[in-house]
Order: sequence, then structure tokens, then C-alpha cells
Amino acid sequence: MSSNSNIPQMKENLTKLVNGKKEVTLSECLSYSTRDELVQIAAENGYALKKSLRKQEMIDVLVSEITKAFSAMLDGMIMAQFESIIFALRSHQSKIMPSDNLYYLTNRGFVYWMAAGSKSEEAPTLLFPSELIQLALASFTEEGMSEVTERETIYLMLQAMCNLYGTFPVKLLHELYQKYNDNTKMNENVLAKVLEPSLDRFQEFYQMNDYIVPEFLVEEEAYQTILSQSEGMEYYIPTFEELLYYASHEVDEECEQYKDVYSFFQTKTKDSNTLDKLMKGLGCLCVQDAMPSYMMSEVNNAGVIFEDIEEANQLLCLLTDLSNHTIKWVYKGNTPVAVGKLNAYPNPLTKKNEPVVKDEPKVYPNDPCPCGSGKKYKKCCAR
Repeated sequence: MSSNSNIPQMKENLTKLVNGKKEVTLSECLSYSTRDELVQIAAENGYALKKSLRKQEMIDVLVSEITKAFSAMLDGMIMAQFESIIFALRSHQSKIMPSDNLYYLTNRGFVYWMAAGSKSEEAPTLLFPSELIQLALASFTEEGMSEVTERETIYLMLQAMCNLYGTFPVKLLHELYQKYNDNTKMNENVLAKVLEPSLDRFQEFYQMNDYIVPEFLVEEEAYQTILSQSEGMEYYIPTFEELLYYASHEVDEECEQYKDVYSFFQTKTKDSNTLDKLMKGLGCLCVQDAMPSYMMSEVNNAGVIFEDIEEANQLLCLLTDLSNHTIKWVYKGNTPVAVGKLNAYPNPLTKKNEPVVKDEPKVYPNDPCPCGSGKKYKKCCAR
């Protein structure tokens, strides 16, 4: 993103760009939808809408609801929303193929698409309603962008710290914020805004008493299991570079142990999507301190076939090394190597006809996950 001093010039350029195009109102955009499509937009976004209304009445209600929702999004937006809006403004009334960074705005009813025709191979035309354009441009001020930057910083810290610790005290968030921001204190109002429930962000975070808890640990109070198991441990304090890394990574993909496991599976599958999904699953199990033998079940489920028992034993050792060098929630972001709590190497498999993994008891969706996370199976390793 450009520095805040460039915001006035950017706003001026965008204003000239959209003013040179014909206005398209939100009501006009909605008029291209069927009644069923209008009902669907309302249902997916929690907009108040009665199904008994006539189509134009539905449109009038949705214009009000969508405008309020867009204003609320602007008040709490982070960088992802800001960049999507800039892209939509620049692409307004252009023929482009729908892209990932516009999926969110489309789903919320903030931008629309006009098809060139059922038989045409042309890309559809992006329509950004004029009322929403004016609201967006009005929010592009130096002060407004400073708030976006601060919210983004807090949001990235929440992502990183949840990946590192699972759950953690609010005071630790304040301490790390000051540590990495020249002893500047965090704005409580900005933190509260980020913690507000919202459809405008990929991941939600909640404050449960004195702790920050990610959405995936709220159900069944799974975070309590982590707190009880980690009692007495000291929180690992990352460098700023490490914090940025863990904002988008759950495990250290640069460590030699991760690369060794990755290289092993490269000889077993040529499908990069299968490989990435398997490594992500194994990484999550490592963070949750699952036993290497349970991790082998994940490998079996991925359809990996071993040449012989020796090769299976080789992977067991590699997974144990990876687990020992991976941060754990139950160790408050420390690795077993760092705290001297190493997982022992499992007994090697010796019989030629011995299965690589013994049959595991049947686990049902609402059962506790066998990996020990404290979450239901359907919310954890079954995903």
C-alpha cells in the first residue's frame, strides 16, 4: 500500500476515473436479479428481508441494508478489503473475468456482474454501484488509512499469535504490540473493532474473559484444554520477523525437518495439491501435539503407499523429528526441543506383513478429536 501521504492523489485519480463513466445505482444493479436471487443475497448476509414483498419492495429494502453493511465494512476494514475496493474502482464498467479478490465483494452484494450474453464468450462487465463508490471515496483520507493500517497490524498479530499459541491472554497482545511499535500503546477502541463479529473478515477472534480465542477453538471451549495442558509454561516471544511469518503460516516450513518430510512425499505423489494438503494436515497435527503414529493415519488416508517396512519406519522417524522441531500450543509456542520435552522415536515396525498403522477405533463427527486438540472431530482433523 502507498504511504498515507499519497492518499489524496490516489483519491483524486480514482474520482476522475469513476466520474468519467455512467452512474449505475444499487437499485439498477439489483433489478437484474430474480426474486429468488434477492432472497439468497439477503439470507447469506443476514439482511432483513421479507419473502412476501414484491420485487421492487425487496430491492428498496436491500438498497438500505447493503448500504449500511458497506458503511460498516468501511468503518472496520483491513488491508484485504481496502485493496479489493481499489481494484473494483479501477475495474468499474470494464469487461473482466471475476477474480478471487472480488469474490468477497460480490458475495456481500457490493459489486455486480452483467453478462455479455448467454452465447457470448466475452468477459462480463463489473458494476460498482454509484452510492457505494461515493462512500468508499469519502473514506479515503489520511486519517482513515492510518486506522486501516492500525487495524491491519492488530489483525495480523491476532492471526500470528493464534497460530503460535492457539489461545493467549489479552495482556500478551498488548505487550507484543508495544514491543514492535516503539513502545506505543495499542488503541483499545481499534482492538474492540477488530474483535467485533463481522462477515467482512476471513477469520474471527473473540475475547473470552482475559483470553483471545480464534473461532475454531470457541466451540466446546476447546481453548480451555490448551490452557490447562500448557499451565506452568512460559510463552515463546517471537521476533518481529517471526511474527509476520506466523501470520500466514501454521508451522515453520523453512526448517530442515519440514523440508525432509516434504522431500519424502515428493517421491510418493506428483500431485502438488495432494502434497500441499497432506503437509498442511500434518503441520496442524504437529502443532496440536498429535502422536507420530496418529500422523501416519493421515498419511494412509492420503493414499501414500510404502515400498517396504523400512520406508515406513523412515517416515515415522522423519515425522518424529518434525514434531520435535514444531511449535506446540500446549508449550505456548515453544518447540519440544526448546523445552526439553522430546517425543521419543516410536518402536520400529518389524514384521513384513504388519500394517503400517494399526486399525484406529471408529471416530464419529461429534466425538473428541483423537489428536488431542479438545475440539470435536468434525471441527478438527475431519475437515
